[in-house]
Amino acid sequence: MKEVIHYQGQFYSWKTREAERDQLILRLIEMSFPLVALFVTAPCDTEGFKRLPVDQRKKLVDPQYCGFEGCMKIVIGGLSAEHDLHVVCDSTEEYSEKMLGLYLRMRRKDAQFKKRCIAITFAEDNMFPPLQLADIVAYCERHQRTTKPDEQHPLVRQIMKRIKADGSKTKELTYAADGPGLGSGVMMNP
Repeated sequence: MKEVIHYQGQFYSWKTREAERDQLILRLIEMSFPLVALFVTAPCDTEGFKRLPVDQRKKLVDPQYCGFEGCMKIVIGGLSAEHDLHVVCDSTEEYSEKMLGLYLRMRRKDAQFKKRCIAITFAEDNMFPPLQLADIVAYCERHQRTTKPDEQHPLVRQIMKRIKADGSKTKELTYAADGPGLGSGVMMNP
């Protein structure tokens, strides 16, 4: 998404085709709606996490774990009994080892997750459309949370408007920092 917004990479030559670029991205987002079970966002950022008192940070482990645990609980909670979950993550060295650790930690802590989440694999995000979609949504969420409304990129606003219009599939997590931590330190805002 960063390449789309800043005309980098394969979008370098699109500077004179902004309307066409925007329509392409918006159409891709809309085409994904029937294929995506749920959009989940977790607004706990690293800086916000660091501002929590030490005892609360210990209960919640880290912001990545909070997001992973919360998202997995929502997804598994929405699965029908005959379906299991296979998690696919970006294969970048920066994050893949961390994601594997989060996956293994959650399997140790949560019997339901261990039973229902049958695999974790890693893929190149530029070759795997679901990861591209996740990157787009993550970029747009971060952009909206960190940019003043009047300074937000118009394409980001359009993408988020379309995703939020499909509200039955959108969930946002907040963290119960005063809760017991792992296994129940996450709650969902409907």
